[in-house]
Amino acid sequence: MKEKSDINKLLEGRCRGQGVEYVAFKKANESHSIGTATAIYDPIAGRTVDVLSMNEFRFFMITRFDPKVVEIKEQMLMIPGLVAKAAAKNGFRIPTNILTTDFVVFYEDGTIKAFSVKSSKKIFDKERYKDKGKWRALVRRQKLERDYWELLGVEWSIIYGDELNVMEAANIRACLKCYNQQNVSTIDHMYRYLIAHHHVAVDLTQKIHFTKVAKENEEEIRRLYKEVTDNGTKNCIGTRQNNLLRGNHL
Repeated sequence: MKEKSDINKLLEGRCRGQGVEYVAFKKANESHSIGTATAIYDPIAGRTVDVLSMNEFRFFMITRFDPKVVEIKEQMLMIPGLVAKAAAKNGFRIPTNILTTDFVVFYEDGTIKAFSVKSSKKIFDKERYKDKGKWRALVRRQKLERDYWELLGVEWSIIYGDELNVMEAANIRACLKCYNQQNVSTIDHMYRYLIAHHHVAVDLTQKIHFTKVAKENEEEIRRLYKEVTDNGTKNCIGTRQNNLLRGNHL
C-alpha cells in the first residue's frame, strides 16, 4: 500500500485519538520494511497496533504485559514546532517532514516515557559506515529526538532489539491471544488466559509447554479460571491475589 502524505495523515487525525481511537502516524501496510512490519491486535487496548520491525514487535509485547502500563502509542508524531526548537538548539537543519517516535508509554502512576527501538548498539559504530554521512545523520536524528522529548519533560531512551528476550515476547503473544473470554475454549486456553491476566506467575523468558502443563494441572486450572471469571476479575490486569501457580508447574 502506498504511504499517504504527511498532510493527509494529519487531516485524518492520526495520533490524536486515545485508547481504541488511536491511529499510528505510519501504518504497517505503509512501511517499506516488507516482511517485518506488521499489524497486531492488542486485546487490552482493543485496537490494532502497527509495528515496523520484529524488534518493535518484541518491545511492544514485553511492555504491553507490564501491569503498570496503561497505554502504548506507537509511531507517535513529533510536533513540528517543538522539533524546530530542538533542531535550533543543536544548530541542525529543521526537518521538512513529520518525525515520529517509535513508542510512547503511559504508566498508571502518571509517568510517560518515550522509546526509540534500534537493532543493536552496533548501529552507532562509526567504523561500520563507509558513508560517514549516514552515520552522522543517524546520530543527529537520535539527538534531535532526545532533545525533543526533553523539551516536553519526558524521559526518552533507546531500546536495543538484540537485548530483548525473543521467547518472552512469543510467550506473551500466545497468552494475549486468549486474553478475551470469547477466545477461551480449551484447558490450554484457560491456562493462557490466567497468565495473560496475571493470575498465574510463570517465567516467560523460558519455553512454556502450555498444553502439557495445562493437562497435568487441569483440575486446578479449571478451578482458578472459574474463580476469577465468576468474580468478574477477567479484566483486572495487575490483580495478583490469585497467583497460586508458580513456574511451569503447580
